[in-house]
Amino acid sequence: MDKKRPAQAKKGLVVFINGSPGTGKSTLAIKLADRLNVDTILQTDLLKEMWKSGGDTFLASHCSHDVWKIMGKATKKNVLTGFNLLTNEYRGTIIRIIKSYQSVGKSLIVEGVQATPQIFSEIKTKNKIGIYLEILPKKQQFARFEMKNRHMKVKNKLWYENYDCIKLIDKYEKHHARMGNFFLVKNRNIDDTVSKIVNYLTQC
Repeated sequence: MDKKRPAQAKKGLVVFINGSPGTGKSTLAIKLADRLNVDTILQTDLLKEMWKSGGDTFLASHCSHDVWKIMGKATKKNVLTGFNLLTNEYRGTIIRIIKSYQSVGKSLIVEGVQATPQIFSEIKTKNKIGIYLEILPKKQQFARFEMKNRHMKVKNKLWYENYDCIKLIDKYEKHHARMGNFFLVKNRNIDDTVSKIVNYLTQC
């Protein structure tokens, strides 16, 4: 057996991976799924694409860090109100999908900006773990944005333009992550991050 691959994850395990754009949530989800033998990853970005194709103009035209625009200026109140407003649009669907997996005892990883500690708190099981990837210092975070943009057809300029809003949301969600006993980590090296999380899981 590969020593890097632990035994199958506990039956019906729910893993939330939350954090700001460019913190490595998708990459971590893929690597963690492989290490834990979890077959399914629910990406909130894919939910957004699905709703876009269905003609949902609200979800199609806004990101978590720019919903404040519908309320006016980028004040702290507007940024956080907008973020919560958008996240709430995902809440019901995420919870329904998790319940469907729980009903058949299947494990699931949920990753994305909308995989929040607030939604995590509503999942009725002790067999769950929340992971929060903290935002990096500006220079390093912008380098992450650049790396992510290389794989996109259209460069996302909003990450740079709304960086202050992203930092504000990160601080807000990090507070909720701590309150919800999330495992907080600065994801500077993906392999180190995976090892830390796997070690944490084996101690739980």
